Amino acid sequence: VKATAKAGIWSVIFYMAWYNLGYLMQKMLKNYGLNASIEQLLHNLLSMLIIVLWIASVMSQFGFDIVSVVAGLGIAGISVGVAAQATLANFIAGITILIEQSFQVGDWVSINEKEGKVVQIALRTTQILTRDNITVIFPNSTVASAEVINLTAKNLIRFDIEVRIALEADIESARAIILDILANTKEVLERPAPTATVDKIGDFGVFFIVRFWVNPPHVSRMPFIKENLREQIKVALDDAGIATPYPHMQLLMPSEAAPSVKTSP
Repeated sequence: VKATAKAGIWSVIFYMAWYNLGYLMQKMLKNYGLNASIEQLLHNLLSMLIIVLWIASVMSQFGFDIVSVVAGLGIAGISVGVAAQATLANFIAGITILIEQSFQVGDWVSINEKEGKVVQIALRTTQILTRDNITVIFPNSTVASAEVINLTAKNLIRFDIEVRIALEADIESARAIILDILANTKEVLERPAPTATVDKIGDFGVFFIVRFWVNPPHVSRMPFIKENLREQIKVALDDAGIATPYPHMQLLMPSEAAPSVKTSP
C-alpha cells in the first residue's frame, strides 16, 4: 500500500509536469527568439524525458532495480534499433531538419512536386497542407533527401504569366494596359515594379512575359491571382481593340492566269 501511494504521488507530479510543459516552455523560452520548430523539438524531447522518468520512478517504488532495467533496455534497444532502421532514420532526419531550419512551420514549400504550407515538423514526419485543404505526410527521411523549394524563405516572391497579342497590334499600348491592370491589383507590389516585356514573336502573335512580386502571405492564393490577372488583361485588351489571336492557318491560292487575247492580222 505504501509503495502504491508513493507511486501514485510520483504519477501525479509527473503528470502535472507533462500537462504544464507547453506553458512552462513558453515562459522560459520567450526571450530567446526560438522559432516554432525548435520549440516543438524541445517539447517532444522533454515529453519523452518526463515519461521515462515517470516510469522509472514508479518502478523503483515496487523494488525494481532501475540500473538493471536500463541495462536490459539498452540491449533490447539495440535489437529494436536493427529492426526499426526506417523509424530511426526518420527520427534522426527530423532532428536534422529542425536544427538546420531550412524551412519552418508556416512556410510554403514544395516537396516532391507537392506544394503546401508546413503545419507540423515532428520527429518522424513532416506535414504540409495543400491549397485543396489536403494534409500530405512525408517521412522525414524522404524530406531530408528530397529537393525542397521554400517559396517563402525571403520577404518577396516573383511570379510571371504569359500574355499574347496580335502581330499587328501596338506593343506600347498593350504594355500600358497590362501594367495598369497590375497597378490596380492589391496583391501585386509597387516595389519592385512589375514589368511587361516581349518574350518572343511567334507565328501566332507577340508574346509578353509579365513579371510581378508579391508578399509571402499571398503565395497560397497564387493560382487565383494569376487567373484573375489573365481575365482582367484579356477584357482590357478587348475593350481597347487589341486582338488576342488564336492559332490559325491562312491558305493563299494562286489566282487563275488571265486568258490570252488573240488579235487578227
